[in-house]
Amino acid sequence: MAAGALPAPLAHAHAATVSVRCSVRELVEAISTANSSPGPDTLRPARKCTYRLVAPAPGNTANGLPPITSDITIDGNGATITRAKSAPDFRILLVAESGTLRLSHATISGGKATDCPLLPGVCGGGIANAGTRTVNNSRVINNTATSDVAAEGGGIDNDGTATLNSTEVSGNTADFTGTSSSQAAGGGIANDGPLTVVGGRVHHNTVRVAAGTDSFAFGAGHASSAPTTIRNTIISHNRASAPGGTARAALTHSAPTAPDMIMTGTVIRDNTASAPGGLAFSGGVAANAPLSMTRSQVIGNQATAVGGTAQSGGINIGPTGALTLSRSTVRGNTAPPTAAPPWAAASATPSAALPRSSSRRSAGTPQRLRTAAPLRAAESTTPSAPRP
Repeated sequence: MAAGALPAPLAHAHAATVSVRCSVRELVEAISTANSSPGPDTLRPARKCTYRLVAPAPGNTANGLPPITSDITIDGNGATITRAKSAPDFRILLVAESGTLRLSHATISGGKATDCPLLPGVCGGGIANAGTRTVNNSRVINNTATSDVAAEGGGIDNDGTATLNSTEVSGNTADFTGTSSSQAAGGGIANDGPLTVVGGRVHHNTVRVAAGTDSFAFGAGHASSAPTTIRNTIISHNRASAPGGTARAALTHSAPTAPDMIMTGTVIRDNTASAPGGLAFSGGVAANAPLSMTRSQVIGNQATAVGGTAQSGGINIGPTGALTLSRSTVRGNTAPPTAAPPWAAASATPSAALPRSSSRRSAGTPQRLRTAAPLRAAESTTPSAPRP
């Protein structure tokens, strides 16, 4: 270097912003380029464009778009990313363990995952997350996760860290199609990692299992086995269906390490757990881990089991669960014809536990339901809200 010459500047990673025209090929290329470039990148799809995927991403048959492996923001601009009806089965989007995705103002629809549960975090018909994901002001609708082993997360499957803000999750299905006993969990959202949901709508999702397999269908709207915070969200009109098996609740919370679920200002209403000839426990909420509800409502939910047993139309707390209920309303929930009142499960004698294992993805056959002894006084919490 000549005397007095300045040293060459060091190369630094820098953020790039890329506008993506209304072309699936250009969207795929933009994600691939962002994955391979240093620093965070922002992609801006064409305004209100529908990116209709007719084939999976090159070299990745399970996903419609290249897996997110770096730090990427997709500022959706009102765009829709959907799988064409004539396309083979694949989910829309996977966030890998190394990836960070911020998605806003977009619709994710029509995905169909069939690789459940071969790899951790890889289920979810719309979005599967093993990394870090934030979804803002978006819709995850009409996606499916189906499996003859175990199905979960019809709309979203989270094994990483996730936040949903002002996002709609609706019309999604987790569908177990096998012939032996297993489970389907989380018609809308299945959660095995820390999750925060704020200002959302989780509605008209379905979790179902094949008839006559003595299987579990639980968490029609949201099934969680990790720390979860839900604020100002509506969970409604979701359905768990298990002919001859066990159906449980629109919102379920269970985990071997018993993390808390904290719910504030949330409405859980008009959901159904249906198990003809089987067992139906709570159309609304079922928990086998600590659950706190403040300024929330559990209204008009139903557990039904024609020719079987139905209990706890509104809330069911398992033997290792605990409920703290403050300034909340529980009313109009039903479980004909053999139901105990909704409060019985919340404060006295829980009838059954959620399936529990080292993960919500049980290895082999999930545990069978068992009758529990009454909770000790220290294990139960007397709700402060008036009884319905």
